[in-house]
Amino acid sequence: MGLKLKGKQIERFRDALCGAFRVYEDMEMMLMMELNEDLRAITGPDGMRRVAFSVVMWAVSNRRVDDLLRGALAQNPGNEDLQLFARELALTSETPPDQTLAAAFEAKFLLGAPFQHVTQWRARMEAIERSVCRIDQRVGDGDTDYRPAGTGFLISARRILTCDHVAKHLAARGGRALFDYKDGAAGIPVPLTFAPPLARSPEDDLDYAVLALAEDAPPLPGTAAPREPLHLDSAGAPLGSPLFILQHPDGDQLRVCVGVAATGPSPKRVYYTTNTLPGSSGSPVLTLDWRLIALHHARDDALSANCGIPAERIALDLAMNKRGATA
Repeated sequence: MGLKLKGKQIERFRDALCGAFRVYEDMEMMLMMELNEDLRAITGPDGMRRVAFSVVMWAVSNRRVDDLLRGALAQNPGNEDLQLFARELALTSETPPDQTLAAAFEAKFLLGAPFQHVTQWRARMEAIERSVCRIDQRVGDGDTDYRPAGTGFLISARRILTCDHVAKHLAARGGRALFDYKDGAAGIPVPLTFAPPLARSPEDDLDYAVLALAEDAPPLPGTAAPREPLHLDSAGAPLGSPLFILQHPDGDQLRVCVGVAATGPSPKRVYYTTNTLPGSSGSPVLTLDWRLIALHHARDDALSANCGIPAERIALDLAMNKRGATA
């Protein structure tokens, strides 16, 4: 059936085509030479964003996304935006690419993705799931008077890392961390101490906050074993490599989404195409081998991408300020 686009992927494909074929005649030549299609039968010269959007929607309607992506890459193989989009689509499409395009992905676009041992990979993912929690703000006096504010994760037995703009929601009345809120389970609530963050950097800088649990995080279900905290010392990921985010989008149960590492203008941010929603702020951004490389921050609308705070920058900031945030 071929590749299918979803959500923001239509927008990203449009933008990638605009960057690769900047004038109408270049797009026209690509379609004729690679797909044997007449661009003028699809759309006239009405601004390249509109032209590219019309071409993408034509491909979607005619189930020729594979053909369009293959043709665009054949005519402009060095275009970084097209390459990044191809990697993302290969990772996230619910249906596989056709054999010709799949071979191109395997040979050219995913060389940097290492093989993983299945059992160890799944076990590591589960361990990280147990460290991720939903951050809730208290809105009333009852046991259930909480509202989702974001996501966070353990960096020690009693320390949670999240975004500073998430922690601000707790300033008035405090909150809680909700662990194991997934797969239909109600989750395990642990109160957060009613106090300012142990350490923080404002939203316009590194946008992180370290919060204190009122007690140790609950042991793993059915055992006395502690949950494994995540470490903040990992460097970034190569451009185009797969990135996962474990998150509570819109306050929902724990979800995982995959995208690829992208480029952006600020060294204080990591950029990626992995999908998120409000409520995902404070989530861990992870590589294929489950290294923590960033704290998810927000969407960058100018780039049609998401961005996070590099884990190594947070670790350095904590160390330089000698903050006792991981005890």
